[in-house]
Amino acid sequence: MNYFRLFLVPFSLLYGIAVAVRNRLFDHGILKSKKFDVPIISVGNITVGGTGKTPHIEYLAQLLQKKFRVGVVSRGYKRKTKGFVLAGKKSTPSDIGDEPFQVYKKFDKIALAVSENRVEGISKLLKKKKKTRAVLLDDAFQHRYVLPGLSIVLIDYNRPVFSDFLLPAGNLREGISALKRAQVVIVTKSPKTLTSNDTGFWQKRLRLLPSQHLFFSTMEYGSLEPVFGKKHLYKNPGQLKRHNVQVLLVTGIANPRPIEGYLSGFGIGCQLVRFPDHHNFTRADIDKIRKQFSGLKAEQKIILTTEKDAVRMIHLQGFPKKIKPFCYYLPVKVKFANDTAEQFNRLILDYVVSQ
Repeated sequence: MNYFRLFLVPFSLLYGIAVAVRNRLFDHGILKSKKFDVPIISVGNITVGGTGKTPHIEYLAQLLQKKFRVGVVSRGYKRKTKGFVLAGKKSTPSDIGDEPFQVYKKFDKIALAVSENRVEGISKLLKKKKKTRAVLLDDAFQHRYVLPGLSIVLIDYNRPVFSDFLLPAGNLREGISALKRAQVVIVTKSPKTLTSNDTGFWQKRLRLLPSQHLFFSTMEYGSLEPVFGKKHLYKNPGQLKRHNVQVLLVTGIANPRPIEGYLSGFGIGCQLVRFPDHHNFTRADIDKIRKQFSGLKAEQKIILTTEKDAVRMIHLQGFPKKIKPFCYYLPVKVKFANDTAEQFNRLILDYVVSQ
C-alpha cells in the first residue's frame, strides 16, 4: 500500500462501520428485502473495477435462454436516461448503458431493462414481459433491497480480495465476510488449469462454507471483428503478427492489462490509448485517436478495442470515415477451468427448475 492509501485507512474504517451497520439492518429485517415469485440470479462482486460481470451475464443468458424466457435487469451505469427503461429496437448505449446494450444486441430473445431501483426494475419488467421465467440481476450484490434466490459473486484471480482493503484505501466495497451471503463464488480471469493446491488455497483464504460452491473461470478471446461493416482485413492476432500489423489499442475499461497480455502473447506490441471505464467518447477523444493512428509509421495498422467500447463507437456521430475500415474489436467469453462447466450449468438449471 502506498503512503497516500495509508493516509486513507481511517476513512476505510468509517466506511466499514457504515457498511456493517447497513448489513445488520437488512439481516435483522429493519431494512426490507423483497422476494419475487420468479427465480432471481444476482451476479455481483465485492470490489470496484472489472471482474468480468458482463461476460458472465452473457454466459448465463446463453445457458438459460435455451429453455426459459430470460430477463436481465441492470442499473445501466453512465446512461443518459433516468428511471425504468425497457430496451427496444431503437435503444442506444446512451439510453441503457454500454454493457446492457451489448447484452441486449447479442441476445434477441431476452427482455432487458435498466433501473436505478432494482425492485421497481424487476417488477415493471415482469409486468411488461409476463412470460419471463428467470431474471438475471446485474451488479447487485450490495443492492440488498432485492433478495435473490441465487447469488453469484465474482472475484478477480489477479486481485485477491483477502489481500485488499476497504474503500477508499483499497478496492473492497465490503469485507470478505460478506461472501457468506453468496451461494456461488467464481474466481475470474484464472489460469486455464489449476491444481488441487490452487483451488484449496482459494477455498481456505476465502473462508467459504461447505455449502458454498467455488468455481474458477477464464476469459477466452474470439476472432477479431470489424466495428463498422463486415469486411475483414484480419481475423486473428496471429495474422496481425505475420503481416507486421501495428496496433493502436483503445480501451475504456477498468483494467486493460489482460487484453495487453493476450496480444503480447502473440508477440504483438501496441500503443495504448486508455480512457476511464465506461467512458463516453467525445469529439476531442476521437480526434486524439485519429491523430495517434495517423502517426503510426507501419504500412499496415489497425485500431483495436474491446467489445464494450465498440458498442459506443458505433453510435458516435462524426466518427472519421477514413479510419472506420481499420477498427476492430476482440469479443470475449467465459470458459470454466478444470472442466467444471457442466457442474456449474447443472447448478444454475436445477435452481431455476426448482423454483
